[in-house]
Amino acid sequence: TANVSNIAVVCSNASFAVSGKLVGLTPGTRLTLLNNLVDPITLSEDGAFRFPARIPLSGVYSVTVATQPIGKTCTVNAGSGDGITADVSTVAVLCSDTTFSVSVTVSGLGSGKLVTLLNNRADPIKVQSNDTFRFTTPIVFNGNYSVTVGTQPIGQVCTVNDGTGAGVTLSVINVAVVCSDTSYKVSGTVSGLGSGKQLTILNNDANPLIVSNSGPFTFSTGVAFNQNYAVTVGTQPPGQTCTVYDGKGKVTSDVSSVTLICADSAPRVSGSVSGLSAGNFLVLQNKGTDNIAIVSNGPFSFSPSTSSNDYLVTIYRQPPTQTCFEIGRAHV
Repeated sequence: TANVSNIAVVCSNASFAVSGKLVGLTPGTRLTLLNNLVDPITLSEDGAFRFPARIPLSGVYSVTVATQPIGKTCTVNAGSGDGITADVSTVAVLCSDTTFSVSVTVSGLGSGKLVTLLNNRADPIKVQSNDTFRFTTPIVFNGNYSVTVGTQPIGQVCTVNDGTGAGVTLSVINVAVVCSDTSYKVSGTVSGLGSGKQLTILNNDANPLIVSNSGPFTFSTGVAFNQNYAVTVGTQPPGQTCTVYDGKGKVTSDVSSVTLICADSAPRVSGSVSGLSAGNFLVLQNKGTDNIAIVSNGPFSFSPSTSSNDYLVTIYRQPPTQTCFEIGRAHV
């Protein structure tokens, strides 16, 4: 709906691999994955995969399904990121014959205006009226969803509320996109970022901003009047962990109080899973908030945290057809 001026070509001597795991594919069927809409790979069995093309330092990856397998639907979890500074190995592709729809309600969109919405950086829908819309591609059982604005309407800003979720077990109906002629900036300050390091921060799981120095920052896209903002770290700097403070709220004026404090990475809480049947999954939780989905046997590791060295690992969701037990669970 307007001139396009935000295309970025990133070149670097440093490059990183994008890889992950496939779970739930029916024997004898195939699916094709793309990274950044190119570099196709066709998979015919569960297990590890890796894209041939590498991503340059500060580059972007976005893994999507180009061709679904016959009889099943596959959803990509943790399939995108910006400002890459290390190899990516956390992409998970889950296939299932059990699926759930993702619907979104749009309000405040001006007459004659157009907004484009995405789910998991794919499956675009063009919206020209205030109503409820459903994405064409459903989400599989235990899949993730992330609804973002692909193209803003001219003269307005649309903000997504309740746009992300993980471990889907029901159809998603609570995503709301609110458009307004009035929007406000979200900004803050980064401190403690090491020399030569960078991090990527997101607002509402979108609008990625690469920060390479301590000091002030401002997101390029504002937030619609009286809507939510949620600042998170998309890519941590190598060897450091940056924690967000005062990163969530509702805007009625410009926000400038967001603070990120970076420090040398705290020890990780990690372990291993054994005995998990093929095609099964479970969700682990640390300290009641940090969730990770486990789709295969082997090691796991929670994200590091600078808030404290306490940990309490529990099973948040058991596998559908098995029961798992913690061994060596601790709270220190």
